[in-house]
Amino acid sequence: MQSKVILTATALLVLLPALVFFLNDFSDFGLKERALAALFHAVTPRTAGFNTVDLNRLTSASRAMTVVLMLVRSFLQEQIQSQVTDRGVFTLP
Repeated sequence: MQSKVILTATALLVLLPALVFFLNDFSDFGLKERALAALFHAVTPRTAGFNTVDLNRLTSASRAMTVVLMLVRSFLQEQIQSQVTDRGVFTLP
């Protein structure tokens, strides 16, 4: 049951933002490049924070989606750190 929830949530956190980015931005790209840029931009705010396009050219909806994805990452990271601390396991930053 937990695996199904985690996989579903992960899929939604990748596909829904990618759809938002695909529909709102990257119209000057070809279809393949547009899909890849949307997918890349949907994943990186929650991981490494790289960007392949000029963020100043994003629409306000895409900027808001990027901020939400960054907040999701920080929330999840804080939850993981509190669980690790509660278990008495400490890791180096």
